[in-house]
Order: sequence, then structure tokens, then C-alpha cells
Amino acid sequence: MNGWLAWAKEDVKRGPQHCHDCGTKPGEIHVTGCDVERCSVCAGQRLQCGCEGHDPSFARWTGFLPGKLEAIALGIDLNELVRGGWARLFFVKPRDFTERRKR
Repeated sequence: MNGWLAWAKEDVKRGPQHCHDCGTKPGEIHVTGCDVERCSVCAGQRLQCGCEGHDPSFARWTGFLPGKLEAIALGIDLNELVRGGWARLFFVKPRDFTERRKR
């Protein structure tokens, strides 16, 4: 197991934590300008993307660094999660079914 995975698994044992940037509690919406929040449209860092249609509730703080639990489940590190395109799968909010049918 690579070093990051071993560390991440141990870190997760501490349980959900407040966001280290904005202090938000698990399950709550990040404070505007938080550098940890992911964009629900493009999966990028919300602070830098500027996408329209972002849903802060979908991108709420889970208590864990975005992608950490997903990377552990996949057996990869966070960099591989982003490079491999997995971030879009986990962080982009799916459009509702009626919106997809209009296309």
C-alpha cells in the first residue's frame, strides 16, 4: 500500500472533522470563499471556477477532505483521483432526469 493510502486510512479513523479552511461542521455548507469547496458543475475548486449553477448543498462539507474517502475506496491517492477523471464522477451534480430528456 502506498504511503498516502496508509496515512489516509489512519486519518479517517479520527472520524469527521470541521473543515480546516472555513470551520464548517460536517453536513453543513461551506462559507463563501472556502478553498476546500468543490464546484458541483465542473468539480474544480469552487473558489477559482466561477461556474453558473453551482449547488452549495450538493458540495457541502462531509467531514473529510473532498475525494479522500473515494480515493481510499478505489485504492489510489488524491492526485490519481483527479488525473484519472474520477473527481468529475464524484463531485459534479447530475442533472435531473427531466432536464436530460429535453436534449
